[in-house]
Amino acid sequence: MAGCTLLVSFDEIAQDDSGVGPLPDKPDVGVGVGDTGSSSSSGGDQDVFVPPLPDGGIDYSKACATAADGKYCNGHGVSVDGGSSDDLVTCLNKKFVKVERCSNRCFVQTFSGFHDQCDQCKTVPSDGYYCGDEFIGWESANKKIKFRCLGGNINSQMLCSNTCTGTSPNAICQ
Repeated sequence: MAGCTLLVSFDEIAQDDSGVGPLPDKPDVGVGVGDTGSSSSSGGDQDVFVPPLPDGGIDYSKACATAADGKYCNGHGVSVDGGSSDDLVTCLNKKFVKVERCSNRCFVQTFSGFHDQCDQCKTVPSDGYYCGDEFIGWESANKKIKFRCLGGNINSQMLCSNTCTGTSPNAICQ
């Protein structure tokens, strides 16, 4: 309809028999594509919901531009201003994949060929020695590393020549 204007009052609530349910709340995360900042748009523009960035608005999109595939604590292998050192950043093909805020802390892996991980020592039943593959969400490659949990944090680690085995909290290297 050329030249027609449709006025909608945003104070009206759809009736039960309208066939339209309530619209979900849209978080205030900035201006969407095509949003002119006014209550109407022209030319078929649509508002597009832009999800919030990880870590409360910190932009990680370029964090992996020079990083090899893997997981990195922010500040170790990748660096994002305003991010936390407890942010575990996953990179693949020089692109940012995701960021996870470690609830305990982000553990910087010092052994070559192994990725940084979220410290999981708060999840184990007692202080002692654990194989890396026992920690929730850790990669199976960590089976070769024996970790000492002390006071809810990783206290030390040892790279085993073959594998880590044993019953926690008494894991041993073989």
